[in-house]
Amino acid sequence: MSAESPIVFFRVGYMDKYDGPAEIRGGGEYIRENKRGGEMWNFKPDSAGRCFGYVMTTGHGGVSLERVIPESLCQEGDELAGVDIVFFSPHPDGGQVIVGWYRNATLLHRQYCKRDGSFEKNIPQYLLTYVCYAAEEDSVLLPPLERDFQVPRTKGGAGQSNVWYGGDDSPDAIKFRRKVRRYLDRNGASKPKASTHKGGKGKPDKELIQAVEKAAVKKTKQYFKKLGYSIESVEKDCLGWDLEARKGEELLRVEVKGHAGNIIEFELTPNEFLNMKEFKNSYCVSVVTGALSKPLHELFYPYKEGGKWFLENEDETRCIKLMERVAAKAAEISLEL
Repeated sequence: MSAESPIVFFRVGYMDKYDGPAEIRGGGEYIRENKRGGEMWNFKPDSAGRCFGYVMTTGHGGVSLERVIPESLCQEGDELAGVDIVFFSPHPDGGQVIVGWYRNATLLHRQYCKRDGSFEKNIPQYLLTYVCYAAEEDSVLLPPLERDFQVPRTKGGAGQSNVWYGGDDSPDAIKFRRKVRRYLDRNGASKPKASTHKGGKGKPDKELIQAVEKAAVKKTKQYFKKLGYSIESVEKDCLGWDLEARKGEELLRVEVKGHAGNIIEFELTPNEFLNMKEFKNSYCVSVVTGALSKPLHELFYPYKEGGKWFLENEDETRCIKLMERVAAKAAEISLEL
């Protein structure tokens, strides 16, 4: 990341690994009383090679993107990509130190989302939430013996809030942010990643992704065939959906999204999103969770409300908000006078 990337600091409880329930020290009143907190999974990647970060915010109000990108107008559920997030914690021996970081992370605005709780049993769902996420390869957790970078509480440093936006434009704040960036740049490539799970390099496992997609399509086909539909695969035609299900004069355009875990999180490509809007009355998204273990299938249908698009399941008990993104690729051109 460049020096111009936004940087945010999260104060969390102190742990050795942050890969599940274990001893956690420091932190706020909740951790002191309950000996646990949502940050316990901050450096445990999911099956797709992503880490999801939690921090307890004031009044559980979430993180304000308007503090990260001043003068912006953000709505709840908006996201900001390309943020450097530094996790620091009160050290058992005194002071507060950086324990790890995410580079090129995505930060949520005023919202907590659910982690995939399939890997933990008997854990309250409110402890499996997150406010940011990053690729495992961009997530660095320092070994306990190397956590020696102090985050000051004095002028130019963090205050009492668990979320610190890096201070103002005072000389002290600017100097400290530059010092942190140099530290991240110097240490990021050489430190161990968040996990050493199968795959090794911290990149999403292509074979795993393909296996999940294949299993999700198979489950979806079985579902429609049991209902008397004829089913045709059209993935290679780039129509904006994967399957066409027909019964009599009825035609359903079905986009399939599979997950190895239980979390529902996916992206619609520009082509898929465009066709979803055009064929909203005959378009649905088939979501298959636990695709490689005990697959569960659910259909979601699009609707528009207040200028926003949503997906809702058949019995109207689950709703997915769709957040449209616009991107542009830049390349220099020569100008001839």
